Amino acid sequence: MDNRRRDRRRVARGLLLFLGFVVGQTGFAFEGDYIWEARFKAGLARAEQTASAKDQYAVADMYFRGRGTAINHARALDWFLRAAKQGYAKAAYKAGYLYLHSKKLPAGALPSKAIPWLKKAAVAGYAPAQYELGKVYFSGKIVKRDESLALKWLGKAKRAGYAPAGEAFARTVKRLVKASAGKSIARRPAASDSVPPPQTASDTPDPKGIILHSQWGSVEGPSRFLPSRLTRCRESPEGIECLSAKQNMQLASSRVEYRTRARMTDFNAEGHFRLTYANNLLASGGQSMQAAIKKGWQGNEQVLDCSLMAGRTISCAQGADRQYQFFGHY
Repeated sequence: MDNRRRDRRRVARGLLLFLGFVVGQTGFAFEGDYIWEARFKAGLARAEQTASAKDQYAVADMYFRGRGTAINHARALDWFLRAAKQGYAKAAYKAGYLYLHSKKLPAGALPSKAIPWLKKAAVAGYAPAQYELGKVYFSGKIVKRDESLALKWLGKAKRAGYAPAGEAFARTVKRLVKASAGKSIARRPAASDSVPPPQTASDTPDPKGIILHSQWGSVEGPSRFLPSRLTRCRESPEGIECLSAKQNMQLASSRVEYRTRARMTDFNAEGHFRLTYANNLLASGGQSMQAAIKKGWQGNEQVLDCSLMAGRTISCAQGADRQYQFFGHY
């Protein structure tokens, strides 16, 4: 009999603990509420007194999560914005997140208001904001769709180690490559075009002109082969020539300084061309590095076979194993 009573008591205690946990998770009163209420009141008073961005963020987060007070996204946004205006990147991200996703804000809190705050946090290097901004640019629902900016910000978040960005980046690249597969920048006549209309020179897309007058980059940043803010490029009789600014690279324990010279030649109307490049070593640190690598132009030029695809994408192959993707904007 005693054993049965003890078992019933254990079950009852377990049930009460479980119910207490569920009640606590759903926002009703439970034993620890008074502690959070005290923390909220103290935090609110401190934030109003100090105007510290960190204290303002803490109050906003409690309004956002409903800790020590009722969930109130409008007040959370107000406090996140106070902290964000002081340069607190995490608060800027949370403000942008609320503008984008909350269904509990006033009617005037439009999703488009998220963009400047997400940009502010993303530029400051906050990976979740970079991820969110990349998704916004790829969806095209709030701002004009821009694949290159989407990949830029998703790539930055990915390199920062933010796991969701790695998955999103891979999916985005896969979709873009699939969408552009087989689509050259030039128009191919449809099979049903029995008598194609005459084309003037201005009607035909000019792959060389598009490449020369765009800015190109990859997930690593501006391109050192193609027109970008890192290069100076000009049209030549053979195609396009580019010379990069001085760049630095860490090799083992030494740092090297170099420039890259690239040539784009053999353009055809379908957007295919050849890209060749070589590196000019300007300086290297450490005697062992200086002995191993001499200054000047290094070895034979590297050759890439490239195509200008739809969606402002350049796809290049170097042999059978290496593939490169570059994304441009005008």
